Amino acid sequence: MGAADWETFHLEQVVPYIDANLRTLPDRDHRAVTGLSMGGSGALHYAQARPDLFGHTSSLSGGVDFSMAAVRAAVLATELNLPGAWCALSTSSGLGCPNYGPYVDSDAVFGSPYPVLGADHRWNAYDPAAPANLSKLENTKVTLYTGDQGVIDANTATAARTVKNRLDQLGIPGRLVDYGNGASLSAQCDGSHTYKCWGPAYADYIPRLAAAFEAAAKN
Repeated sequence: MGAADWETFHLEQVVPYIDANLRTLPDRDHRAVTGLSMGGSGALHYAQARPDLFGHTSSLSGGVDFSMAAVRAAVLATELNLPGAWCALSTSSGLGCPNYGPYVDSDAVFGSPYPVLGADHRWNAYDPAAPANLSKLENTKVTLYTGDQGVIDANTATAARTVKNRLDQLGIPGRLVDYGNGASLSAQCDGSHTYKCWGPAYADYIPRLAAAFEAAAKN
């Protein structure tokens, strides 16, 4: 059995299957891709890779800047089955730390992560925060949510702000909801890397997305 090709599966099989079997409006103005935590980077990447498919993308507490050492460390911790490095420091660690085993080689996903003589070129090519990749979102509605409490979201906040600043520099509209300690988002959110914040963030995002879909249907 060969290596999994999740990008091909999601974009070339899952999306067509949904359109063939559900009552969708099969165009980019009525389709969104969203993800939380490291899935936030995947959501931006999919929107960048297939702007013909997705007119909307969002990231919740996403590790969206692959030039950050902390984000690369999170990927490597997963590959090497070392989630405790993040989990034990996270405010969500009381939920139990996941086991991603068995571990794989540190170069398994994007090749060498080390910026020596261009060895990390695959990381750089994938990096959703790279200006060349962000420029592909010129006609895509981008939304970023993040808190800034705890080790993880302190880094996702930095990443989200970098992406928003670069979008601004490129003249691409983007919405950043930086809810800090969570008080501005929800009474249950403490600004950390948990569903206590992601739930309210989705509760804010989904009605906005639905309104955009409805407006597009009238055009």
